[in-house]
Amino acid sequence: MKIFDYLLFILLFFLLCISESSSGQSKELPSDKASINKGRELFLNNCNVCHAISIEKIGPALSSIPKRRPLSWLLSFIKNSQSMIAAGDTHAVFIFKSYNNTVMPSFKKLSDDDIYDVLAYIQAASKTGVSKDLYPEALLSGSYGEAALHGKFLFEQQCAVCHAFDKEVIGPALGSTPKTRPISWLIPFVHNSQELIKKGDPYANFISEQYDHYKMPAFTYLSEKDIRDIFLYLNAKTSGPIHISGSNAALNPDLSPMPKLKVDPGPPRMSFEEGSHYRRFISLNLMQGLFLLGALIHIAFIIAMAFGFFKLINK
Repeated sequence: MKIFDYLLFILLFFLLCISESSSGQSKELPSDKASINKGRELFLNNCNVCHAISIEKIGPALSSIPKRRPLSWLLSFIKNSQSMIAAGDTHAVFIFKSYNNTVMPSFKKLSDDDIYDVLAYIQAASKTGVSKDLYPEALLSGSYGEAALHGKFLFEQQCAVCHAFDKEVIGPALGSTPKTRPISWLIPFVHNSQELIKKGDPYANFISEQYDHYKMPAFTYLSEKDIRDIFLYLNAKTSGPIHISGSNAALNPDLSPMPKLKVDPGPPRMSFEEGSHYRRFISLNLMQGLFLLGALIHIAFIIAMAFGFFKLINK
């Protein structure tokens, strides 16, 4: 019986090791210059029509993508995305719908090593980003309204220490994130990523592993609208021009600005001028009252001193 227990323990340990190794990246990307240069050439010849590193063209921006999905998943998706969509892969289906059901061609002609070289180039290029502001504030204001500008302000105040839209900083580049992950997942993750990780969310744990378990702070003080505005800004910032992206330049419909709620105005309030007169009236009366109170105290003190003085003389 003891031998059986021992063999069972070894088997369980072996299965546990397999499951743990499959949760992370199954292969390291090459980092040598020759592989990266080969990957760049393959990218320009096969991917550049539909993709860029920092901004969207027909498909999503690819900055940080080697750390945002398992390499085994990327390998299968690049070789034949439609087969994964047909099989019901949740992530593949979501991206397909986000980009208006645009069919990505299959790249079965590329070997595994070719694809790893392409991903190595993308990862290396993810360190640099773009050198200029592609979408100035006027365009954001005109196309996406006040919500995107509010998101821009929040992103710069809350997120820019660790993230950029076009390159890796401490965490991954966030370009195209609003169209590659559901907003229903993104809001809880921003609110408290560590809680999702503790609950065993597979994607949250994968991202955590890729960035050495760096703890993203919780942003529980941001409202759902605040977070939606941040991703609305990122969507606006990353989206390619219509003449390049076509209909795929449109917003993720899930990120449409939330309607403004009707607020009860409450009882009538005095105007600014009425308020200022009222404040001046209160201030004047208060000063007069204090002056009168001081005078009375002073008079009472003099009377008390005089009374004491006369009493002392009469003795």
